[in-house]
Amino acid sequence: MNLAASGSPSVIALVPVPETTSGMPDDPLRPLAAGLALPAHAIRQALAAGCDDAIVVTDDPGVAALARAHGAKSVRWPGDRSLAPIVPDAVAVLLDPVTPLRRPDEIRAAVALLHASDADAVVGAVRRRLPGWLGGTGSGLLEETGALAVLRDLRAVRPDGRPAGRCIPFEMAAPSALRADTAEGRAAVEALITRPPYALPAVLPQRPALIVFDFDGVMTDNRVTVGEDGSEMVRCSRGDGLGIDRLRKAGVPMLVLSTERNPVVAARCRKLRMECHQGVDDKGTYLAALLAGRKIDPADVAYVGNDVNDLDCLRLVGLPVVVADAHPDVLPYARLVLPRPGGDGAVRALADHLLREMAVS
Repeated sequence: MNLAASGSPSVIALVPVPETTSGMPDDPLRPLAAGLALPAHAIRQALAAGCDDAIVVTDDPGVAALARAHGAKSVRWPGDRSLAPIVPDAVAVLLDPVTPLRRPDEIRAAVALLHASDADAVVGAVRRRLPGWLGGTGSGLLEETGALAVLRDLRAVRPDGRPAGRCIPFEMAAPSALRADTAEGRAAVEALITRPPYALPAVLPQRPALIVFDFDGVMTDNRVTVGEDGSEMVRCSRGDGLGIDRLRKAGVPMLVLSTERNPVVAARCRKLRMECHQGVDDKGTYLAALLAGRKIDPADVAYVGNDVNDLDCLRLVGLPVVVADAHPDVLPYARLVLPRPGGDGAVRALADHLLREMAVS
């Protein structure tokens, strides 16, 4: 569905994510209960509403990768912090990422209201009742929320960032005013965001350009047997090996990235015929450099981890995956939590999932 009226400019959604702002949580990449981080949720709403494009404005490379993973473009903040040069010839839909309880149908209706009027801007608002207010249904005062603004021309913006010219309100459902920038606000948002009409179906990459596996705790059960001579043995799953073989036959590139410095890692990778990178202390930096060298977009990569030393990699890629028994601190960063624990069929579960998505038997 295209939102542009006949003969009108394109409709572009802008999701501004300043580097520091009172509205953005410390980690904008941490997913909500619905499995989407705040910027990703705004992107998905915009595309579901029928916007011609979505653009995330950020200086954070992690947020930029997240934007690309969800089908949006990313641009850096202009030097003067003005959004006007980004979409000079389009109707702009400004979506505040910390107010994620907008509905796609509300975005569509607000754009339609702008097209049907001679207003310069439409701003989202909710109805507030004053103490002792005796009015009937629909009575009360409309208060702007900041969740949504539709501007005919972004160049007509006042120095304080508010639309210039004639603005008209668009009444939204009350939950659209809830902000996820405090612990209480986030809890209130998460209580609603997994339920209709706010829930958005998760979309995962169907065919990753690369799958990167941690070793201990993913390909093993995170236990080790130590002999008296110091040699180590680990427990792996033959089912995982079969899953890896099926992915290879389906043409999916894979590698192992491990902090371990032990011959057992290389031995298992040789058995699986997998590329192996071990003894890597800073896995996030290493993976970013590896992907850049191979010209692979992080948004097209899946990373499978289980513990806090995987966090930088999980934040970097478009499909962060964790095993069922992953450390609680990494669970919020996963877009896919596997039904099996590490070393006990987790890799096979991922292979089965991706092969179903790719319709490969």
